[in-house]
Amino acid sequence: MFDILQKNRFLAKVLEIIRKYPYVFLFFGVFLIYNLNFRNINSIDTIPASLLPFAILHTHTLQLDMFLPFIQGDNIGAFPQIGDHFYSLYPIVTPVLITPFYVIPYLVLNALQIPLDMANSTFFLTVFAMEKISASCIAALATVFFFAGLEEIINKKIALITTLVFAFGTNMWSICSQALWQHGMVALLFSVMFFIIVTNEKNEHLRNYLLLGACSGLLVFNRPSDSFMVLPVIAYIFYKNIKSFIVYCLAALVVSLPVLYYNLSVFHNIFGGYSSMATGVGFGTEIFTPLVATQILTQAIGLLFSPQLGLFIFTPIALIAIFGFFKIYSIPKKTLRVFLYSFAAALIMETFIFALWFWNFHMHAGNAPGIMFGPRYFSGFLPVICILIGIGLNSLWTPETSKINGASIKKILVISIISLFVIWSVFAQIVGAFYYPNGNWQEFPKFTIDQMGNVTDTPIIKTFNEGPIIINPINILQNLERRNDIIDPMTDFAIKIGTNFDKGWGSLEYNESQPDRTIGNYSSISVQYMRYSLTENNCTLSMVAASKNEPRTMMIYVNHKFVNNVSITSDYGEIKTPVILKSSLRLGNNLVEFKVPDNYTDLSVNPSKNSPSDSYVKIRALKISCLHT
Repeated sequence: MFDILQKNRFLAKVLEIIRKYPYVFLFFGVFLIYNLNFRNINSIDTIPASLLPFAILHTHTLQLDMFLPFIQGDNIGAFPQIGDHFYSLYPIVTPVLITPFYVIPYLVLNALQIPLDMANSTFFLTVFAMEKISASCIAALATVFFFAGLEEIINKKIALITTLVFAFGTNMWSICSQALWQHGMVALLFSVMFFIIVTNEKNEHLRNYLLLGACSGLLVFNRPSDSFMVLPVIAYIFYKNIKSFIVYCLAALVVSLPVLYYNLSVFHNIFGGYSSMATGVGFGTEIFTPLVATQILTQAIGLLFSPQLGLFIFTPIALIAIFGFFKIYSIPKKTLRVFLYSFAAALIMETFIFALWFWNFHMHAGNAPGIMFGPRYFSGFLPVICILIGIGLNSLWTPETSKINGASIKKILVISIISLFVIWSVFAQIVGAFYYPNGNWQEFPKFTIDQMGNVTDTPIIKTFNEGPIIINPINILQNLERRNDIIDPMTDFAIKIGTNFDKGWGSLEYNESQPDRTIGNYSSISVQYMRYSLTENNCTLSMVAASKNEPRTMMIYVNHKFVNNVSITSDYGEIKTPVILKSSLRLGNNLVEFKVPDNYTDLSVNPSKNSPSDSYVKIRALKISCLHT
């Protein structure tokens, strides 16, 4: 009994500390969960942002020439050459703002004399880790500011529930927290602006309008296509008074000037590399014809309901936002209502802008660029959508009684539907964080009415059925300096650090002063090809093998596909065979299997101590090397 009391006291103390520092615990709790998959889920779109902070600290410029050997080939599309220098195709706001996070890693790398070279495995993993840590920090901060603002306008319990939905039931988890997409910074900036506006309603101050202007300027130049997000802020401030609006505009201009100068001096247009992307889309008068207008409307509906990446398919709890919009009138402050009602116009305009973007790329470029898991294009708007979700849930809640309004059957029905929406939304994000990109679903869907009804062709189910991607960080760190094992130390580091022995391997032994291992009639290794690649990788699997007593035939499979039959003699001989590994932008697993029929199977006993009639195969100098263009 005493132990129970002690535990209860301890629990009470913990709860007291959490109540005292709710934002700190919320930040670190969300940050921890975002990093449980031990990987970043990146794209060529995020590569420049992951490298630019190191370039800023090392060369004190925004040029990326120091990474020239790496960015050439598959990655060159994200690094346009302007004159004699290479730059990021994408806006620089996010990488510049996160550069302070990189100071300590940069100093440590310098102290350890580790070169800032993507061919160096330690630096390569540092880039990977810092991208993930920075992205998850941005997403976790957005969650904290979102909660701090929302709890001021609705019931605190509902605000906390909505915040957890925002953090774990939307693409804040599977997209924003996984890599340095611009969406994460958009979500953070808008969450901060929401918090400032709510705070300003309690205590109006000039600095609030300065901060709103600064955040708006950064948001526009961080992701120009999300510029409609500042409309609700402009509507709010303009409704307040002209003086506040002038202060807001001046602050936005001052913060924007450095980025504007960079864009004009390097790319000779106000939006930098984004402008060249927009001109390639091919906007024209054809979009006003009835047929094209219908197609664009179909794309808009697809962005919301398509099984491939529809917002309401991946995040059905977002449907509550529609209900929440019609409950905005319950917010006491009129200026806040103006701010919230402006959301509808911004969301509708953004939806049709992205529908037009998708249509143009399908018509003129052949596909839609940079699709990831789920409705990525809506990721920056998630604070807006979730604010309306919170208002909708709050309208169903009576603070005095903490019960759902209405009759018992209605209560059960409403709670059941909302619970199912939340469960599915969180499940979809778990699939995105731990399973994606397994399944190889169609990444560039061109929406049609038929496709919208094809519920079997959904990346959620396909990806889940393929199983999770397991990352063992300890194994990767151990492999960084792999020595004295059958893995050739000179193999491609991107293979070396991501290799894990699975089934059928004996313990490490030495023969002729060479490390080798015995394999059974079935053995396998998991390979995570960790170098950035956009397409499948043409590689060569090589090894030195010998068969005890009699020749053997080894069958090699890669990702369950037969690759080759190789003959193994009693003398150690080199074996080489071409293999194809998956594209690695999202760190997919590759399974390499070795099958030797009738081979020795009991690896719990050292086969060399058995009778001469026993047969087995030994392997040394296992290596996988890949070509890089």
